[in-house]
Amino acid sequence: MVLYNLGRHTEAMELLLINLSDTTSDPAISEYGKAIRFYADKLDQTWT
Repeated sequence: MVLYNLGRHTEAMELLLINLSDTTSDPAISEYGKAIRFYADKLDQTWT
């Protein structure tokens, strides 16, 4: 939340997503863990 409040939104989301994928016990999230980690540092990228 500090990173977000400092305007470092991308870094905040990356850390949030990595921590979520590493610590979740939710099977629905775990199923997408690899994808979540892959895209965590690519949120501003678009592919065509």
